[in-house]
Amino acid sequence: MNPEPEMTLTQKIVGAVVPALLICLGCDVEGEMEDKLPGQCRYAKATVKPVIKVGKKRTLDTAKGNAPSYQGHQRNAQLSSGAPGTLHLSGGGKAGLLMRRQNGPTPEMVLADPTTGLVEAIDALEKIHLRNAGLYYDASGAAVVLTSGTAGYTEYTRDASGTWAKAEALSAGDLMSAAGAKVSGLVPLRSEVAGGKMETFAQLYTADKNYKLLRGSRDMAAKSKWGFKTMPLPGTPDGTLSIRAGANGAAHAVFRKFKQPCDPCDVNLYVGTLAPGATTWTSEVVHAGEWGDKSDTYVEAADLVVDGDGKLFVAGHLISRGMSGSYIRTRLQLFGKAGGAWCGETITKENDGYVGSDGAGHTGATPQLARDSAGRFHILYRDQAIWHGKMGQNVMRGQLRLAVGAGNSWTHKTLISQKGQKASPKPLYGLVGPALATSADGKKVIAAGVEFTWMTDTANNFQDSPGVDYDAVILEASVN
Repeated sequence: MNPEPEMTLTQKIVGAVVPALLICLGCDVEGEMEDKLPGQCRYAKATVKPVIKVGKKRTLDTAKGNAPSYQGHQRNAQLSSGAPGTLHLSGGGKAGLLMRRQNGPTPEMVLADPTTGLVEAIDALEKIHLRNAGLYYDASGAAVVLTSGTAGYTEYTRDASGTWAKAEALSAGDLMSAAGAKVSGLVPLRSEVAGGKMETFAQLYTADKNYKLLRGSRDMAAKSKWGFKTMPLPGTPDGTLSIRAGANGAAHAVFRKFKQPCDPCDVNLYVGTLAPGATTWTSEVVHAGEWGDKSDTYVEAADLVVDGDGKLFVAGHLISRGMSGSYIRTRLQLFGKAGGAWCGETITKENDGYVGSDGAGHTGATPQLARDSAGRFHILYRDQAIWHGKMGQNVMRGQLRLAVGAGNSWTHKTLISQKGQKASPKPLYGLVGPALATSADGKKVIAAGVEFTWMTDTANNFQDSPGVDYDAVILEASVN
């Protein structure tokens, strides 16, 4: 799961393979894209149009830094970019957000309260990357944090007095035994509560390149122990876009099968299931991508949910790009099964004011998906400000938007508004580390992210561009 998937494929130009995001050849070529309106797929019944009320935004932390490109802001942001699980809202109403806070020379992992804004330290971050952490609440309401790395897994548990206890959940030796080889890298994919258990997924990179998935599970009862096991990959290494725990130990994933270099590339989006005890994933195509001479169309980023009946739904960032790899247009899609076949609907295809000089047809970036007990979908996503300069296409992702609905009854709300490049060529405004948590009934939504102001007029710099202000923010919204 890439934290910020930015054109990971390559394109052919006059017989040569070149990196994406260079010059804009063929930018006026329109690729074929899904254009069914919400409700036409009939995989979800229409509901009363939701009303979203947004509460006050809280600033949890401020910081300064620099970055060479939009993607470079992830290293400085106080919130995790990538593996979901650092923002959690429990069934009992407990809520928290894991953050990184710079406390003198040593960064700390801290827990923030979304309601009060209070922040408390957990541990130093010298050997812990924030993305490698997941937050849970056990049956007693105590906060539980699981961190991971090539040295194993560590669990932190908070008692009633506010003291954090630290314990080994999986040793480095046991991690190597589970992988069957020396672990050279570990990339977390998701932390969640599903089926009455704490769950965590990660991809293992091994010295013998025998890549595997690692799954950890723990009961909700206080002081329960973690159990870990390895699983096969659903697709190619780095191809897992989203993964979820299913019923009775099953796992479900949205993934790709291509491996670079490739031309043509398999740009289909697949969904797969690994049944309990199985060693092979069953898979099917969610969206058939198109690899063409003049333009490509495929789902760049996706998120998956499993409802109470075991049905799978996928939110996707569907993009069309030109010969050079430049975006032509992008939109937010929702996929589900209707009549036994996968069907996709366009939830939105227009920015809400956060635009670049290339126009308003760029939205739906890095969607996060939830489904509540009323059958409504909640999708957190960002707009894209896109423009072209001397170094080719510039891409900025900013402002936080929420779509809630089902069938043909949808409401869109911009939770955090920002100026796009067209309105503000300098400084540039963006947002990284978006996070979503919803209550089971969908009436309460918590969203977080890191807003930044960047004193530059280009998102493509050869070296670090200074003058960046980062604000880690959180807000609550109600949905009726």
